[in-house]
Amino acid sequence: MSGRHIEAIFCDDIRNEIGNKMSFMGVYLNDMHVSDFPITIPKLCIFASVHTAIEKPFKELELVVRKDGETISSIKFEPESLVLNTTSREGFAPPTRAHAGAALIFSPFQFDGPCRLDVVAITEEGELTGPKLYVTKALAPAT
Repeated sequence: MSGRHIEAIFCDDIRNEIGNKMSFMGVYLNDMHVSDFPITIPKLCIFASVHTAIEKPFKELELVVRKDGETISSIKFEPESLVLNTTSREGFAPPTRAHAGAALIFSPFQFDGPCRLDVVAITEEGELTGPKLYVTKALAPAT
């Protein structure tokens, strides 16, 4: 096992805050329920982060978003951006993990019917499967 993994947050908005913080608004866990199809939402954001052991840096890295298996967006990292900073911060142990990440913003985003969004990372070792978002029609309230 390489110790590599990918995380992703699906949300309505990503905001940069004072103090090097990010806020994620309207976070979806595994499912997004919409009123009907087709539907266009004003914005869909995905923050993806890929992690590796410091001794095993990425040589190649591409983040890909797929909708029902079809690539709808990808970000290929330049090799020089994958160089790890292994410098210890004063008073702290040296880092043991490294990561690369990106925010993907789709505005607007059209859903023609139920679907699944996947986030994957393609590395020199192959593909890492990340979180999925299932988009379905909301159930009508019971009467």
